[in-house]
Amino acid sequence: HQTRIGAQKNLGIAVFNDRIRAAIKGGSDDDSRGFVTGQGGLEGGIVKGIEGSINDFTAAASESVNYVTAHDNLNLWDKIALSLGAKDPARAPYSLLEAEGPLPGPEALLENKAVQSVLLANGIVLTSQGIPFFQAGDEMLRTKFGDHNSYVSGDSVNMIRWENASRYRPVIEYYAGLIRLRKEHPAFRMDRKDDIERSLRVLSAEDMVVSFVLTGNANNDPWRTIFAAYNGGPVPETLPLPDSAARWRQVVDARRAGTETLAEIRSGAVTLPPVSMAVLYVFG
Repeated sequence: HQTRIGAQKNLGIAVFNDRIRAAIKGGSDDDSRGFVTGQGGLEGGIVKGIEGSINDFTAAASESVNYVTAHDNLNLWDKIALSLGAKDPARAPYSLLEAEGPLPGPEALLENKAVQSVLLANGIVLTSQGIPFFQAGDEMLRTKFGDHNSYVSGDSVNMIRWENASRYRPVIEYYAGLIRLRKEHPAFRMDRKDDIERSLRVLSAEDMVVSFVLTGNANNDPWRTIFAAYNGGPVPETLPLPDSAARWRQVVDARRAGTETLAEIRSGAVTLPPVSMAVLYVFG
C-alpha cells in the first residue's frame, strides 16, 4: 500500500520529503542543479523544508523525513560531482578530489567545491524541523562510481570504504558536530505546528541565501535566540543579525560545526563564504 505525500496528515506516520530533497540537490540521477550546487529560485522550497513542511504537506514536523539521498539513485557525492561538471561520473571522485594522487590536507579538502556542497546539503537537513535522515557514507564522501541503481552491483560498488573515514576526517567531524548541535538543542526539534509558527521566523529567502531565527528559547532551548543561514551562491554574503546589540556566538561556519564557540560577533553582521552555512546564538 502506498501513501501519497500529504495523505499522511494526522495519521501518526511520516513520509520521505522529496520536495526538500529536490530543492537541495535537483534531480536524483541527472546533472541538474539544486540550491547547494548554484541553482537559483529554490529558496522557497528550502524554507518549506526548514519549517517541517507545515506550510506544505504536514500537520506536524514529525510527518516529514528530511533527506537528500537514500539507497536509491545516485549517492550524494556522485550526484554533486555530476552536477558540477564531472564528465564521467564513474571517475568523478578522482577527477574532482584527485584521490589517486596525494590527498589534499584538511584545509584544502574543505576548499573543494563538491565537498562544500556535501556539507551544506546535509547541513540543511540537520538544521531543519522534522526527522533528519542521511545515507551511510555521505559523511566520508562515499562513491558508487556513478551507479544509480546498484542493487545488483555487488560489494565492489556498494561497500563502505572505511579507510575514507580517516582520509576525509574533516567531513566526518563536520557531520558529527551538526548531529551534536541538533541533539543538544531542542530548538531544532520542534514538532507542533503552532510552536514552529511562534518560534521560527524566516529573515531572507532570495538570491541564493536563506536565513532564519529560532526565538524565545524555542522548545525550551537554553539558547534564547538562534540564527541560521545558508549561502548557496558563488560569492560571500554578509547578513545582518536580528539583534545588532547582542553578543552573538558562532558555533557553525564553513569549516567547523558543533556547540563550541568559534567566534564572538559584536558587529551586528556575519559573513558566509560561498556554498556554506552559519549558526549563531544568544544565550539567556
